[in-house]
Amino acid sequence: MLLAGAVALIGPARAEWSALEGLREGMSRCGKDRTDVSLCGGLARADIDIDGLRLSHPWHERAGMHLEADEVTVSVDLDGVVVDAEGLRLARLPAAPTAEPVAQPEPSDEAPAAASTAPAARRSVFDTHGVPVHVRVHGPATISHAGLTATLDAPELLLDGRGNARARFGLSAEGRGLHVEGLEPFEARAVDGDPRRWQATGPLSVAGGYPLSTTLTVSPDSVEAHFLDDGGGQLEVAMRAGLGADIRAQGFALGGLGRMGARTLGQAGVDLAGAVMDADLRIEEHGPLRTAHVEHLSVGGVVVDHRKLARTATTFDELQLHGDINWDGEALDTELWLAHRQAELSLSVHFDPQVLDLEASLAPLPCQALIGSLPEGMNDMVTGTTLEGQLDAHARLVLDRQALAEARATPDEPAEAMGELALHFPFLERCTVVSDDPRLDLTALSGPYRHRLVDHNGRHQVRLLARGGPGYVSLAEVPLIARAFVTLEDRRFWHHDGFDREQIEHAFWHNLVKGRVSRGASTISQQAARNLWLGVDRSWGRKLQEALLTSRLEATTAKPRIMELYLNVIELGPGTHGVEEAAQLYFGKSASKLSVLQSIHIAALAPAPNRFANDFVSGHVDREWKATLRDHVRRMHRAGFITRGQMDRALRADLGLLDRRPK
Repeated sequence: MLLAGAVALIGPARAEWSALEGLREGMSRCGKDRTDVSLCGGLARADIDIDGLRLSHPWHERAGMHLEADEVTVSVDLDGVVVDAEGLRLARLPAAPTAEPVAQPEPSDEAPAAASTAPAARRSVFDTHGVPVHVRVHGPATISHAGLTATLDAPELLLDGRGNARARFGLSAEGRGLHVEGLEPFEARAVDGDPRRWQATGPLSVAGGYPLSTTLTVSPDSVEAHFLDDGGGQLEVAMRAGLGADIRAQGFALGGLGRMGARTLGQAGVDLAGAVMDADLRIEEHGPLRTAHVEHLSVGGVVVDHRKLARTATTFDELQLHGDINWDGEALDTELWLAHRQAELSLSVHFDPQVLDLEASLAPLPCQALIGSLPEGMNDMVTGTTLEGQLDAHARLVLDRQALAEARATPDEPAEAMGELALHFPFLERCTVVSDDPRLDLTALSGPYRHRLVDHNGRHQVRLLARGGPGYVSLAEVPLIARAFVTLEDRRFWHHDGFDREQIEHAFWHNLVKGRVSRGASTISQQAARNLWLGVDRSWGRKLQEALLTSRLEATTAKPRIMELYLNVIELGPGTHGVEEAAQLYFGKSASKLSVLQSIHIAALAPAPNRFANDFVSGHVDREWKATLRDHVRRMHRAGFITRGQMDRALRADLGLLDRRPK
C-alpha cells in the first residue's frame, strides 16, 4: 500500500511500447545526472538531486504525506520501465499556510461560461500507455505515525500498462505495546484501479497469537482490518482519519490476540486462550472529545489466575458490558453496565482535576442469584447455601482530589475524610438463610468442635476446640488477653453485628492516603469466620464468602463463644495457632499467666504474625515496638479494661520475651 505513492513516478507518458528502445538512453542519462526526471521522456514528475528522491504521493493533497527515498535508479528494457529505490519512507509534510483566494477571470465571448466549469476527464494514474512499470524497494520501507511504526519488507509495485496495479511486501508493525508480524508476504491490489484505495491480504500474528487470515483495506480516509480465526470467528476494525473507529466481532477467539489482552489488564494472569468475544462498539472523535459507545461487548471463557482475586484460577462464563465513556483530555464521564450471570452492576464515574465522583449500584436480584453469580473459585464454601429474599446494593464515593494530594504530602498526620463515602448493602436485613452449606455445621460450634486446618508446612490437622483439647483455653481463663485483642483489633466487638461500618470507613480513608492497604477493618467475628472455614487466604473472593459466613456465625453463635473460638484458632506465628501456643512459644508460660504488657504483645502480633515472630526471635525488641506497646497499654486503660494501677505497672514492666535462637 505504501508503494502506491511510487506510481507518481509515471507522468503523462507520450511514449508507446514501441518507443522503449529510444527511451533507454534518456532514462539512463537522467539516472546518472540526477536532474529533473520530467525532462527525460516525460515518464516521471519528481525532483532528483544529490540528496535523493522526493516525489509526490497520491494522498498528498488529502493526507499531507509524501514519499522520500535515499537513492533511485531508473532503467528501461524490453520488459518495460524498472524503478529501483533504497531507503524509502513515508513522511508527513508540515502544514502549509492558507493561500489567499485567487480571483477567477470573467468568461470571454470566445469560451462559454459553461465550458469553464465542465469537469475535466480524469485519467487513472496507473495509465502508462501500455508501458509496464516495476518499482522495487531494496530493504525495508517504514511508516511511522502516532506511536506506531509499520515496516514493509522488500515491497514491489507492478503496473501492467493497462491501468491495473498490484503490490507484494512483507509486513510487521510495532508500537504502543503491540507487535504484529506477517507470516507470509502480503499481496495487495488497487481497488477498482483507484490509486487511493488498496486492499492487502495475508496471514499475520498479533502479539504472538495464532495465525489470523487478514484483509487490510487502506485509503486516505480510513484503515479497515478484517481478521478471521481458524474457527470462523471474525473481528472487524475500521479506523477513520480524525473521526474514530468501529469495532465489531462475532464469535472471535481472543487467543488470536496473543499476549495483548493480558498486557492490557496488567500482570493479572489473564488467560484468553479459550475466550470468545462478540462486540459492537464505536469510538468517535470530535476535536478533543473522544467517546466510546459500547452497544454490546460479551466475553466468555476468561480465566484469571491472581491471588488477590481468588486462591485458585477463576473462570468467568460470560462477562457483558454496555454503555458510554467520554474523555476530553481533562474530564472523564462514564455510564456503564457490567453483568455476569444474573448479577448486573451499573457504574457511573465522573473524574476531573478537582473531583472523583463514583457511584455503583447492584440491580435488584434474588439473594440466591447473588451467590450463583459468583464465578467458580470465588464461591467454593457457600455453594450449598440456600437463601430467600430480594437484594440490591448501592455505593458512592465523592473524593476531593486536591485534599487527597495535600494529605499525601503529610502522610504522618492522621487521615481525615476528603469527601463522602456511602455504603448500602442490606444483606442481613433482606436475605434469609433457609439452609447452610453442610460443611459449615454451625450447630456444632456450641459444643466440642473439630477444627480442620492446614499448617504452615501444608499438613492437614484436626484440633478439638473444647475443654481438654490440646492447647485449648476457655475465655474465663484468659480475660486479659481477650481485652487486649478487643483493644487492638475490634473495640466495638461486643456491640456490632459482625461488621464495624465506622471502622471500614476509617480504614478506607487511611489506605487511600497511604496508596496501599496498610490498615484492615476486619472484626474479630470476621477473622473467626475466616480462620474457621477459609484459612489465611485474603483474596476478594474469600472476602465475599467471609461476609456471608460472618453473618451466619453472628446469627447462630453467642459473642463469648465467638471470642473463645477466635482466641484458640488465630495464627500467631509459623505453625502457632491460638493464644496458649503463642504464650508458650514467646514467654514459656501459660496464656492465663501473662501480664498486661505480654498480653498486648501477643495481640499486637495478629496483623503479621510470621514477620513479627522472626523480628523478635532474639528476645529483644527495639524502642519503637516498646513505645507502641505502651501506647496500647494506655488505650486499654482509657477503654476501662485495666485499672490505673495495672497501667502504671505495665508501663514500667519488662516484656520478658524468650530468646528462641537455635542453641
